[in-house]
Amino acid sequence: MRSVILGATFTAALAFAAASCGDPLVNGPGGTPCTDMAIAGVTVYVDSIDEGGSICDARVTLTGADGYRETLERFAGGQIECSYSGAWERPGTYTAEVTREGYETYRSAPVVVRRTTDGCHVEPVVLEIGLRSAVE
Repeated sequence: MRSVILGATFTAALAFAAASCGDPLVNGPGGTPCTDMAIAGVTVYVDSIDEGGSICDARVTLTGADGYRETLERFAGGQIECSYSGAWERPGTYTAEVTREGYETYRSAPVVVRRTTDGCHVEPVVLEIGLRSAVE
């Protein structure tokens, strides 16, 4: 279900972001026309394995192989209850760490965000992460 509405979510949630290609529809690499929409390199959905449903108050940190570090912003509303997005227009290799009180910490395998072939944007990576309740 999420893959069906992913495009609509990106369009709605990301349309407000600033341009990364310079002058809209002009300054892409080699003169390639680019849009003025910024694309999140990584979007993370967090669910509870034990209880089911989305977790909308987790802390999601993205770390790049180059030392870049970012706490992802949470988006709410629309067709998807919540998601966390970051690495806006930033290609690279990243790992995600997800924490929330009462749950085990999750660390993802590295994911690679690539620039699109026209050089204007990045190809988004989507992670669906299930957190397990911590055993006490």
